[in-house]
Amino acid sequence: VPAPAPQAAGRVGCVKILMGGDPGEKPIPLTAFITYIGKSSQAQIKLKGMFQPDLAACVSKKPDGFYLTALKDKTVKLNGNPLMDQAQVPLQEGDLIDVGPLKMAYILMELG
Repeated sequence: VPAPAPQAAGRVGCVKILMGGDPGEKPIPLTAFITYIGKSSQAQIKLKGMFQPDLAACVSKKPDGFYLTALKDKTVKLNGNPLMDQAQVPLQEGDLIDVGPLKMAYILMELG
């Protein structure tokens, strides 16, 4: 398992919605220790659709980078590979994340 990409000074991990979200949506900074993805009111990144899980995945912020965790089997893919339930995988810049109908890219951005 590769180590996560260290966060460059002044840059923060973000997800950019590529498909399944609102057109023109700005990248979402991952500033909380845990960012949830799902249709629940608890989720910061919302899934649309009746049959989507309340909480499908989360991105955890750790001292050495960001990690993606699938909270629901067969719902989350990283670079096209399905993640098993509760598997925690380090994110690298440019990774593609699929959660149900939502397609996102993990990027590092300057904020401010």
